[in-house]
Amino acid sequence: LYFDQAVERRQRSTHPVAVSLSGGLDSSAVYGAAETIRRRRRAQDPPVIGLSYVHSDHSLADETAYLREIEQLFGTTVECLPVAPASFEFEQARKEVWQGEAPFLSGQPSTVGALLDRAHGLGARVLLTGHHGDEVLVNEPYLIDLFRQFRWLRVWSDLREMPRWFTDAAPGIFARQFATNLIKHHL
Repeated sequence: LYFDQAVERRQRSTHPVAVSLSGGLDSSAVYGAAETIRRRRRAQDPPVIGLSYVHSDHSLADETAYLREIEQLFGTTVECLPVAPASFEFEQARKEVWQGEAPFLSGQPSTVGALLDRAHGLGARVLLTGHHGDEVLVNEPYLIDLFRQFRWLRVWSDLREMPRWFTDAAPGIFARQFATNLIKHHL
């Protein structure tokens, strides 16, 4: 209920509404809700436009197979843009933070800038995303609390489980991040 309300309130526009769609659960849920709400309200409502930047290297970060399933489910097309080579451009980073609801950077400001420019070029004045849902919903500070309560087996168990949720993460990243956060917390 609250999720649909949040999406519906953000897609109020007389222009097309773009959704930055990765194929992951967060952005797919946003796209699905936006398209369902648009269809339920009025067929004459502006379209919901799916845009995605995709990895062409067939790595674990390539979620184009999920995008195709979304297209088939809704009978729509998701426009795919290539991921730009890694670089940092201050102006693009500033633009990314300005456009977002939270002060998060993707680490790919050139790619995000291209997606924002394409959305604007298609007439969109609103961009919905599911980006950073993982950072908001899956946060590790609870592990420090468990550690301080001497629940070390639970900490170890959760740290072993996290890579299954984030298949594109580097091996051992969560354990290293936890160790760093634990040291910082106690210093």
